[in-house]
Amino acid sequence: MPAGSTKKLYLHGLAASLVNLVVASGYSLLVIRLSLTYLEKEEFGLLCLLSQVSGYISILDLGLFTAFSRILIDYTTGTQDRYANALSTAVRVFNVLGFAGFLIACLVAFFGSAALSIPAHLQTKFLLLMLAQGVSLWVAFAVKPLSAPLVANGKHYLIYWLSSALFILNALLFWLALRGGIGIYSSILASSVQLLLYMGCSWLFARPYRAVGAGRGAFDSAIFKEVLAFARDSMFWQIGGQTLAALPIFLASAWFALNATADLSAGMKLILLMVAVCTRFGDMSVTPLSIEFAKGNQVGAATQMIRIAGVSGGIGACAALFVVCVNPAFVSWWMLGKVSWAWHANVAGALWIAILSVNQCMYGYAVVSRQMQLLRWALLAECLVYVALAFATRTWAGSACLLWAKPVATLVIGIYIAWQLKKHSHFDATCLLPSLLRQSLALALLVPSCIFCSQWIATACNHALLACAVSGLLSSVVIVVALPLLFTRSMRADLRRILAGLLVKLQRSKLDRTY
Repeated sequence: MPAGSTKKLYLHGLAASLVNLVVASGYSLLVIRLSLTYLEKEEFGLLCLLSQVSGYISILDLGLFTAFSRILIDYTTGTQDRYANALSTAVRVFNVLGFAGFLIACLVAFFGSAALSIPAHLQTKFLLLMLAQGVSLWVAFAVKPLSAPLVANGKHYLIYWLSSALFILNALLFWLALRGGIGIYSSILASSVQLLLYMGCSWLFARPYRAVGAGRGAFDSAIFKEVLAFARDSMFWQIGGQTLAALPIFLASAWFALNATADLSAGMKLILLMVAVCTRFGDMSVTPLSIEFAKGNQVGAATQMIRIAGVSGGIGACAALFVVCVNPAFVSWWMLGKVSWAWHANVAGALWIAILSVNQCMYGYAVVSRQMQLLRWALLAECLVYVALAFATRTWAGSACLLWAKPVATLVIGIYIAWQLKKHSHFDATCLLPSLLRQSLALALLVPSCIFCSQWIATACNHALLACAVSGLLSSVVIVVALPLLFTRSMRADLRRILAGLLVKLQRSKLDRTY
């Protein structure tokens, strides 16, 4: 493929992924608003719990879809039979995984209500919704191979655009179903329609990229072994990541109540959005630095990632200040005053964002330097630290233990990863200490003032939307004041170059789509 075509695909994919991130975040916030408007708070908590259970069961993928998509790239230039066998093998594997997911969902439906502390009056709804989720999981796994040819041929941006459109449709269907009185079952109705449309569109879009004679493809054990070898390093990482994401909701339901689950899910939404934005910044550097590493410039790649980690830490600190200022008013306004959310919960979320922004760059460099074995157990270890901390403090901290355990566990594992990278690669995290100390000082000085001002704004403003707008203005002022502390002159120059480069790429991507 010519270099220009490769760059065009990259730019189109970048634009589509950013749009998808915005649409998915907006969809998530809108679903919360609609749920709290039309459903009881416990029913909303049940939906949040079901979503996390389904997401956790989906780790049965174990990185196999990514592995199949990557292996297919190698087969696109080979024989059609080999390509067809790879697709056929993927179809069989994901049907088996989907059936396994359905069985697990059935077990949770019939036997999980006690472990998850589901109230008696919601147990029937939990059973029916969990069974429906099991069927959806089976279909979702079976559909995965349909889009693999798109990824293998560099057309992954089509999946992003399709996903964005279906998110919008799902929100519309969910709203109409709620207005129609379907209640808590509206979510599964909307998701089912979304899944069926995704299946049909994926089949249609991928049709030109399926191998001639793909219907004659057969299961190939050699291909399956190749895929397993490729996915091996990422399996435990994916399990740990999904477990870490699901644990707060699971523990809130098991240890406390569905109301606590609802509060945690709603209050964390803006925090999770900031996490997605800040970690995307580090993730985007993996591909170009991997190319630099592959060319033999290993020291240069490590130096670049260290600089990026410093800038990413500053961006994470800005997001942390934004959360402390805005999230109290945002939760009160967007969640219709139905969510209980203490001021210190925002501080815990802010610290988590700041720490994770740097950690993500270290995770990225482990991928760049092909040191994934260092991360194989990292997130699972973080899960253990998180559960131990939360359990030890739950009797006197209540549900707040689920929030404060996150930044502590992330910091502990981040220190371990930094030590491992310094030991086994050219990444020296001690070079980050000056910038991290500056950013920590800025947070220590400004967060107390942000807490005081946000509480004063909530008291002074009669309307929640006005309080949210004023809090947003406050966050802008605070971030501008903090910039000299958060970023050195060289870091500000790096940040300007990175943002300018991204803007140019997005503009060129827009022109490419126009012409």
